[in-house]
Amino acid sequence: EYFLLNFENAIAQKLARAVHQYIWYEAGYENIEDSNTTDGIGYRKVGRKKFATLTTQRQRCLILHIGKKEQRLGLKIQEEIDKELGLSFDRKDYELEKYPHEAYIRLEWVDNIEQIKSFIDLAYQVR
Repeated sequence: EYFLLNFENAIAQKLARAVHQYIWYEAGYENIEDSNTTDGIGYRKVGRKKFATLTTQRQRCLILHIGKKEQRLGLKIQEEIDKELGLSFDRKDYELEKYPHEAYIRLEWVDNIEQIKSFIDLAYQVR
């Protein structure tokens, strides 16, 4: 609850709660656990790396960890997310090389969780 309250924007906080509810209870993901992230809520399959993080860092967003760093799938999926939401997430230059396996979703840009469920599902499947 503490981390969800850190999303000061009411729309983002509502979506953060919906994302948490979806990942933890509704998606039917098997063997997930909290990854003990210090700056948010991290989700991972037991014994694996995390596939999603609701973070209070990086503009308070949902980070999807997609595949392995060298695959650079995060950059490809970021383009699809930006197109779906009609806005582009402003990534810093160093993030393109340091985090090419991550895609970011500003929750206040999401009208309905249905817009991003397929991206969350993809992150779960390929991680």
